[in-house]
Amino acid sequence: MLHEKKAEMFASVARWKLSSMTKGAFAQSAGISKSKFEYWVRKVRETDMSADDYSGFVEIVQQSGARPLPEVENRPVGLPTPEPQAVLTFPGGLCLKIYG
Repeated sequence: MLHEKKAEMFASVARWKLSSMTKGAFAQSAGISKSKFEYWVRKVRETDMSADDYSGFVEIVQQSGARPLPEVENRPVGLPTPEPQAVLTFPGGLCLKIYG
């Protein structure tokens, strides 16, 4: 039952986003109160935002010409290489360079 209500909530909000109606007009046409529909919109937005927190920041790029990282037990001790071994680029533009 709860899963069906959640599916209805997400489907209604998706239909509203595709329409040109206000929240109030859409809620009235769907037969629900405006406050309930506004609650649904908030919940869907929160769910979308929490899903976005983890999407797109898994890009790992090995720099061209970088040598493969050796096994942990064989890793030499010394100065880092002059070029990064990997670069992680996050959605906000933050860039993490990993030297070996």
